Amino acid sequence: MTVKELAYKVQRHIQEAIGTDFKRSHAYELLSAAFGFRSFAAIPTDWVFSCQSLSERWPSDNEASVRSRCRELGLSADQAASIAHTLPRLLELNQVGITKLCTLYACLSQTFPEYSADSDDYEDEDEWQEALEEHATMLSELAQSGMLYAEVTRAAEKGVQYSQGTLELMRALRKSMDVHRAA
Repeated sequence: MTVKELAYKVQRHIQEAIGTDFKRSHAYELLSAAFGFRSFAAIPTDWVFSCQSLSERWPSDNEASVRSRCRELGLSADQAASIAHTLPRLLELNQVGITKLCTLYACLSQTFPEYSADSDDYEDEDEWQEALEEHATMLSELAQSGMLYAEVTRAAEKGVQYSQGTLELMRALRKSMDVHRAA
C-alpha cells in the first residue's frame, strides 16, 4: 500500500463513518493528526510512514488531535468523536506507523548478536532464539513494505539525511530475502 492508497482508505472510512462525501485532502490532514502532526505538510521530511512495529508515534495517543482537526474541517462534534475513536483502529488494523529515517537506518544496520551463555542480555538460548525470530520477522516486514520503500525512495530523491543509506540497506535486505526465497 502507498500513502496515496492509505489516504484513499482513510477517506472511504471517514465517508462511511459520517455518511457523506469527504475530501481526500482532508483525509491526509486527519492522517497526519492521527500521528500528532498539525498538518500533512507539517510532517518533517525525515519522518516516513512505516510498519507499525517501528512506529515512534501511536494514533491511539492522538485522538484529541484528530477530534480537534475534524472540528477545524467543519465536522460536527459527534462526527469528530466517532472519527477520533475509529481512525486509530483503522491505522492499527492496517499496521501503519510513522518513524524517523535515523531510527529506521539504525534498525536496518543493527546486527543481531550471537548467543553466548555468558551474556546478560538473554536468560537462556530459548529466549535468545525468540528474540532472533522477532528480529527476523521485523526485518521481513520492513523488506516487504511497499509503502515504506516508496517513502524512503521519495526521501532519498529529496536528499534527506539517512535516506540514501536506508534505501541501500533496504535494497540489500530485499535482495537477500529474494535469494533466500529462491533457494
